[in-house]
Parts: sequence; structure tokens; C-alpha cells
Amino acid sequence: MASPVKTADGEAVHEISGIVPSETIDGLLRTMGVEPGEGVNLSLAKEGFEGVRKAVKRVGREGWSAGQVLEQVNTVILLPVLWLRVMVMSVARRADPVTYHRCDPEVTSCACNRRMRQRVV
Repeated sequence: MASPVKTADGEAVHEISGIVPSETIDGLLRTMGVEPGEGVNLSLAKEGFEGVRKAVKRVGREGWSAGQVLEQVNTVILLPVLWLRVMVMSVARRADPVTYHRCDPEVTSCACNRRMRQRVV
């Protein structure tokens, strides 16, 4: 007689895929003084380096890949910054296509800011 099929819960899917659960990443970020979705909040980093060390050891004991943890932490921290840059470049492209196509983000940003300031002032 065949054994019944077991369904996989969310934790099992994370373990199989190697993706660290968001609760684990969020806890690590809070220990480092970053509130996920909001930004830096140094009041969260009460324990300093020792707190971060303990959190990293805890994540390691859970068996998660250090590379995967770093990748996910990097994504959580940098993704909003990259998204903001994409939005600025989108506005700049519409504001001044000639400058935008020169492929110099700093010049494009300055030109866009200058035009916005002229319209506001």
C-alpha cells in the first residue's frame, strides 16, 4: 500500500529552495539597525556589534547559506535605492531626451534638477 502524499508547508518550500525566510532576514536587519521597508533606525541596534554577531551565528546555526543571506540582505537594502534611481532616470528621460541619451547619469540628473528648479521658482 502506498504512503499518503504529504503537502509541503511554507517552511519546507524555503528549505528546499534555499531562500531564507523573510522573518529571519528582517530580524537580522533590525539587529543591524535597519527597519525593513522603512530604512535606518539606529535605535534598533541597541546591542551593537555583539548583537549582530549573535544574530549572524543564529542564522548560521539554522543552516542557511551565508551567500544567500548576504544576497537577500543586499536586495532588501539596495532595491529601494535602485528603484529610486530608475524613477529619476525615467523622469529625466522625459524631461530632456538629448541629455538622457548621452548616458551620463550625473549630467542627466543635474540637467533634470535644473529644469525642475526653473519651473518651481
